[in-house]
Amino acid sequence: VRILIPSGALGLGYDKTALARGVAARPDLIAIDGGSTDSGPSYLGRGVSKYSRASTKAEWAGLIAAREEAGVPLVIGTAGTCGAGSAVDWLAEITEEILRETGRIAKIAVLKCDQPADRLARALAQGRIAPLDPAPEISAESLAACTNIVALAGAEQVNAALATGADIVIAGRTTDTAIIAALP
Repeated sequence: VRILIPSGALGLGYDKTALARGVAARPDLIAIDGGSTDSGPSYLGRGVSKYSRASTKAEWAGLIAAREEAGVPLVIGTAGTCGAGSAVDWLAEITEEILRETGRIAKIAVLKCDQPADRLARALAQGRIAPLDPAPEISAESLAACTNIVALAGAEQVNAALATGADIVIAGRTTDTAIIAALP
């Protein structure tokens, strides 16, 4: 199985010549991460991308074109730097705009990882969740104060999206390896 990874994250740029060589090598999947914890919690807290819409759109348009040329799925995890639902919606909107502007058609699967604070508070009260050591204690009040809570999707969720026949998968918060391991 050949996985083409154009760069470490959408928004960092990629070498167009290297991308063309990768497409020529006939990958089975093109995968790119959309975010990072290296940037800190602000982007998740605000539900926004670290990168501008214009630069994201330009890079994503190039990857959509590469996907079509290769005839393989394109997968992004942790869309919009943070993977919050608002960032997933933002990238889905950009994707639809690119498709309209280029006259392309693609089946899009959207995976959201948002978790409601009240459900997590119930799970906390039932002893089904706990902070990982050395994280501080959590409470229903601290959960309610959060602006965005996301679960971390693994390869199974991305694989299920690919199994629908999606051409493009836009996923919320994922592990870096989920987008790569989903196909194999």
